[in-house]
Amino acid sequence: MHYNRRGVGRAEGSTGSSVSSGNRAIYEIGIALRGESVPLFAGGGFDRALIESVFEGRQSGRLFVDDLERPRAALLCRTYDWYIAGDHSAEGLRRFIADAPAEAEVFQTVYGLVPLQAGWVDALVGDSGGRLEIIPRRAFTLRNASGAGHGRERVAPPADVVLASIDGDLAERIDRELDEHIGPLWGGYEPFARDGFGCCAIVDGRPASAAYAVAVSARYANVAVGTRESSRRRGLARLVCSAFLAQCLARDLVCEWDSDGSNLASAALAHRLGFHEGPGFTELALPGRAKPVTSHGIWAPRAGPAKGSAVIPWRRG
Repeated sequence: MHYNRRGVGRAEGSTGSSVSSGNRAIYEIGIALRGESVPLFAGGGFDRALIESVFEGRQSGRLFVDDLERPRAALLCRTYDWYIAGDHSAEGLRRFIADAPAEAEVFQTVYGLVPLQAGWVDALVGDSGGRLEIIPRRAFTLRNASGAGHGRERVAPPADVVLASIDGDLAERIDRELDEHIGPLWGGYEPFARDGFGCCAIVDGRPASAAYAVAVSARYANVAVGTRESSRRRGLARLVCSAFLAQCLARDLVCEWDSDGSNLASAALAHRLGFHEGPGFTELALPGRAKPVTSHGIWAPRAGPAKGSAVIPWRRG
């Protein structure tokens, strides 16, 4: 996954929402109760590792639905993008997103909104008063999920380069020295050390380039890669990505790769590594990746949001 440094939220001065402002209720449910909401997220064809990793309990996330018994729409909040699925006419969920209530203690960290079904893009842009921008994203997977092509163009590293598997300590160094985001994406370095993996090129004792899992599920791994500016144009990104693909093969995982539509270098590297480009998708964000401006006193939990509660009803008004 290639990405820009960015944040997202409801911008100050928004012209308002097209969705009704009447009383609406939604429900936050524990991941263990995901049940009927899971099919809403199926069939996207992209970012499957990021979604499944939460439902499998490998990474943290929060799940909001419009109905407990038969959810028609759902919002999955996790590190990096948030995923919105189901029927875009679900006014309660749309109002919740548009209001961005501070009381939920989740909107302060929203990064981007990714609708999974048709209709959500226009609905969310309208609810934001036209403030949300549409960001085209490109999605890639390996041509052959069985492993043919995984790392098939691997080459020996240059004499001054040492390849190292990424553990928790090295992940922390990569974040610090390469300005990556492994810890925030995984909710800490211990979760990454437990369920994540990656490969780093070490030059003169320092991380120079790294390819690492943004998320890992039972079937998929989503990859990010970053290279120190002074170490670019040496083929190190291709080197560590090739090693990462070999790690995926050893784990019987299909690798996913995303990039902004404007990131031509990322797409070119994905193609060189043997990835196949599938249908793209859309991310929504505010101009300049603005920080969220949250509302106060509009939404409240019906019963106090005690930690560990299986169900928390949220009501507007």
